[in-house]
Amino acid sequence: MHAHLVIGTNQAKIEEAIKELAAHTHDKIIRLQITKIEEVRNLRNLTKLKQSSPLSLVLESFQHSSEETQNALLKQIEEPQENIHFILISDSLTTILPTIISRCTTLKIPNSKHQISNEDSKIYKDLAWAFFLTIVLILMTKEYRRQACLKFHSPVN
Repeated sequence: MHAHLVIGTNQAKIEEAIKELAAHTHDKIIRLQITKIEEVRNLRNLTKLKQSSPLSLVLESFQHSSEETQNALLKQIEEPQENIHFILISDSLTTILPTIISRCTTLKIPNSKHQISNEDSKIYKDLAWAFFLTIVLILMTKEYRRQACLKFHSPVN
């Protein structure tokens, strides 16, 4: 496989994975950040050149790449030049196009014990917000009932 997708936030383990993936074919590593279509065009100029030795192109923070950028990169991933390997780094699968995912070997890096994934973080925030709204509604209902009781029991002038 010429393309790998490394998912995670633990930088130390991601670095280990990059080195291990590149070591299999003794690749030279070049790190890039591709977020715009123009950068994909520049990358295409590099990948058109015949490489005499294996080269791993590490595309960092790939989750920030737009859909258009990912689509532009797709052809290079599908039809790589000889001796070129892609290693895409992302902290989440949610922003990566399914067509990119399907053409890569996916490697999920577990977070350290004290880290929470972006997906889990969003779920926890949503749960906290729902809990807060529930408490507010309960308190509002109790206050409404209290005021209604006071109004009912207040002396008539």
